[in-house]
Amino acid sequence: QRDQPELRGQPVIVGSDPAGRGVVATCSHEARRFGIHSAMTAARARSLWPQAVFLRPRIDAYREDRDFY
Repeated sequence: QRDQPELRGQPVIVGSDPAGRGVVATCSHEARRFGIHSAMTAARARSLWPQAVFLRPRIDAYREDRDFY
């Protein structure tokens, strides 16, 4: 949501592809309202809210933030 303002207010899930065996790394407050949380399987998150926006983690962006602080 920080990098893509058009996603603000939408349920956003950062993690693996829900078609695979991955998990949710983190999610927006909007997604949490549907019971989605970190460490949940991505497939379960998709079943709770099929319209959620799934994004792959951007490790480079996290490194930049870490180095900033």
